[in-house]
Order: sequence, then structure tokens, then C-alpha cells
Amino acid sequence: MDYIYTPEEAQPIADAVRKFLLGKKYDVQVEKAITTDVQYRTTLLVTKDHYSILVDAQHKPEVDISIKDLVVWLFSNAQCAELFIATDRSASFSGKFLRALDNTGIGLMIVEEDGSVRIDRNPKNPALIAKPEPGLKFGNYSKQVELCLRKFNSPSSLLSEDNQRKDALRDLCEIVEGQTEKLSVLLSNKGYLIRDEGTIKKLSWNDQINLLASRNQYTSNFTPVIIESLKIDLHSFRDARNKLDHKVRSKRAEIARQQQLTERMMMGTRLVANLVSIFNSMKRRK
Repeated sequence: MDYIYTPEEAQPIADAVRKFLLGKKYDVQVEKAITTDVQYRTTLLVTKDHYSILVDAQHKPEVDISIKDLVVWLFSNAQCAELFIATDRSASFSGKFLRALDNTGIGLMIVEEDGSVRIDRNPKNPALIAKPEPGLKFGNYSKQVELCLRKFNSPSSLLSEDNQRKDALRDLCEIVEGQTEKLSVLLSNKGYLIRDEGTIKKLSWNDQINLLASRNQYTSNFTPVIIESLKIDLHSFRDARNKLDHKVRSKRAEIARQQQLTERMMMGTRLVANLVSIFNSMKRRK
């Protein structure tokens, strides 16, 4: 492979990483900028379905100003991209360098003596970070939701098996499911629902959602607390959990799923806030 900008001592690293990416069925471009808006060219670039993997091969790894500027551009433009620095096993890492990786969200690849590539640190993908809408209130679930978001937004990569995003979404689903039942029980105990607490707790999450949205399940023509649009969102969110462990058959499908996970995570925070608000309102009602 011919390189123009990559220093000679870093080229064996680049070759090993390129072989690694090709082995994962990615098309790899050499020394190409992610877009014409960016001058800096990383050593390797993978672009597939608006998802990019950028790798800068370095013999003596450092997070210099050029790479920092690239990071700023990726985040300010919410690019769906993973940025790595790749080096070999003999490289030494200063505390300053490792802190720079943490602060910028850059991942780290290590080329072993046998030429294999190991993901030592996962990167942060700007487009896959879930940020709740300002003003959402989660009540007693605030700490739990915060933990879910922290887990979901922790560094992850399509190239790594260590990915907590699905687990974080699953945890958030359990919070929404739990609050759905809590709201149902409250309404039952206040006499607004025709079902008793014991019966409600035996219902599936699907049935509890339908219960809260059905006028026929309330006493004295009481208006359902779950409107149709919220019912649809709750079922959509519930369905997302059911599909978390479905196997995908292509890189394209996996990329689409990762993007959908972020959308569902955002939906989940809104649902928690909505259910908490309804619960608090009904609790105050005499």
C-alpha cells in the first residue's frame, strides 16, 4: 500500500489495521478526509451508510492539535463516526496521553507482535450519544435514569464486543415498565380502575398499557390517563426491548440498529418523565 502522509515507521501499523478492517468486510480508503470540510486526513477511513471509522496510525502516539480539531468538528457536527489512534504494542503511553483519549473520546487500537489488532479503548460516537430533552423530571428515578444514560453513553464501537448500549436500554425499559405498573396500582387503589391490585400485577406490560388507555377499564366514565399517542409510544418502546437480542445479518443492519438504540433511549427518558408526571398528579388528586 502506498502512503503519502503517513510516516514510514507508522506504515506497518496502518497495514495491520487495514487488514483487520478488511477482515471485517469493510471497504477501507487510505489517507482520505472524511469530508471536503475537513483538511486533516487520517491514515485510514471506512464509510458505510453514513457511519464512519477513522484510524490514525502513529508510531509514537499523541493527541495533537490537528486531531483535537478533528474531534471538535466531529462532535460539533454530530457525526456518526468513531475515531481511533492505532499504534503497536511497543509504544509507551503517558498519563497525559491517556487523559487526552478520555477527554476527547478517541479510541485506541493496539497492533500485537503477531500482527493482530486489539481494541484497547473504545471511542465515543458523537451521533450516538443520548441527551435527554431539557426540563425532563424523573422524580425518584433520577439516579437510575442517570446511571442508564451514563452506561449508554460510555465509549463503544462496532468493532468491539464490549458494548453496554443494549444493556442500558434494557435497564431503562424496566424503569418504564415498573412505573407503568406503579401507576396502574395507584389508580386501582384510588378506585379509578375496575381491576384490583392483585389482578393488575399479574398482567403483562402490554396489557397494563392497554388497561391505562382503555375507557372501559375505568369507573364512572373516568377519562383514561394514558392518551392514544402515549399508548402508541409505550408500545413502540416495549417492542424495542423485545427486538434487542434479534440477530442482524449485515453491517448495514447493525449500523441502523445502533442509531435506533439512541432514538429509543431518548424516547425512554421522555416516557419516564411523562409517567412520573401523571403519577404525581393522580397521587395528589383526592
